[in-house]
Amino acid sequence: MYAAFLLELRLGLRRGELLGLRWQDIDFDRRILYVRQTLQRIQKPDDKGKKTHLIFQTPKTQRSKRPLPIPADLMIDIHKHKLSVDQDKEIVATSTLIMTSSSVLTMDGHSIPHRSPGCSRSC
Repeated sequence: MYAAFLLELRLGLRRGELLGLRWQDIDFDRRILYVRQTLQRIQKPDDKGKKTHLIFQTPKTQRSKRPLPIPADLMIDIHKHKLSVDQDKEIVATSTLIMTSSSVLTMDGHSIPHRSPGCSRSC
């Protein structure tokens, strides 16, 4: 999704911060995005053979919990994304997240891959 790409690139969000964003984390009137949680993939085998789980966490440091001003042109893209999500009743009914599994795409249309622990890029 173009909006996800811009948020990550222009605001310097880490992937986990981007994936943990909720609509309530954006102040549309003041054009401020608040980083309040992250989505992380952790190693945790369970009885069904799954080796990883997705969990929401607070950012690791107090400094990571931060307000970020949103440039006006980027705010337009966020508004467009919100309108498209609002039109998809299934997503709205099941998620308050900004980037849902159907909207987190790279520029070439592929879903964002998860990173292995200790890897700074997609591995």
